[in-house]
Amino acid sequence: MQGRKEIAQSVGLSTADWFEQLAIELKLSQSALRARMKDYRASNRVLEDVRAQYPTERGIELFGKTFPQIHTIDFILSFITSTFNEREINELTFFKFGKRVIDQSRRRHVLSVTKSLDAENLRRGEYWKARQEHIRNVLCGTYILFRPSLTVSGDKSFRKVYTEVMHIKPNTHFPQVLEAYWRRWTQQRRIFYTGNFFISSNFLYGTFVNRSSDEVLKPVNINILSKHAQRSSLRRFILTGSLTGTDFTQEKIIHYPIALKRTLPEHIPDHDRFLGIEKINDENFCEFADLLLDHPKTPFDTFEMLSFIKEHHVEFGALSLNNLK
Repeated sequence: MQGRKEIAQSVGLSTADWFEQLAIELKLSQSALRARMKDYRASNRVLEDVRAQYPTERGIELFGKTFPQIHTIDFILSFITSTFNEREINELTFFKFGKRVIDQSRRRHVLSVTKSLDAENLRRGEYWKARQEHIRNVLCGTYILFRPSLTVSGDKSFRKVYTEVMHIKPNTHFPQVLEAYWRRWTQQRRIFYTGNFFISSNFLYGTFVNRSSDEVLKPVNINILSKHAQRSSLRRFILTGSLTGTDFTQEKIIHYPIALKRTLPEHIPDHDRFLGIEKINDENFCEFADLLLDHPKTPFDTFEMLSFIKEHHVEFGALSLNNLK
């Protein structure tokens, strides 16, 4: 596994003058680049919780004095992806460097569950190899996700549903794991959540987080019943499940039902770019999801889904811990 400086050398990023190199490639003076970074940090494009994890104005002034740490890399990647166009970004040496660092950190075995899955590959490799066709053709794909709207206080409201997009694809390292991207609503805007589903008997279950923060903010757990996702119903089927998250203040845990409806190939916009499981990734998903949500021919069936969610909604009260001995 390469260190940050080795990765920098491999992509051509100067380890001594990396900030100056970034400014030159962006055709800005270093002082102008620092000023724009400060403006971005102070803007409403950065959530208050996330802002606390980013470098201070003094920290931005010191960019270039030392080699960037992970939180600096995250801040700069967020800044350039929010400020410059895709063509400019892809040509930046720092972007190539940052992407390699982030991708490498994702592959480290820091959790017992991933170590166990890796060991399972040795024991049950043939089983998961045989399961891949079913996983790709039945479980993976693009879904319209429906969930109840929330009141300001965080309570469920069945008057209408949020209509969102979730894309599920295989994980390249673990056949038992699926990668998933989720374009969701929070208050009045769309945000990007990313996470993983673990494949269990009859269920998919996973955790999702907003990717733009060093700290895990407002994690969401999702369970999906996949037992009835059979090959005979590929053209049109609905999955049901549940979602557990927090209200806007993160002071209350909320549990509520969801429904997912598979999107048919003919409803995928811009076929040449987006048709196919592997064509969707964390870099182009937001554009794809927004095109799908704004596409006039996407069948949302909101009333049908609202009825489906209400019909399958069973709520259990919390345990009263005071009565336990």
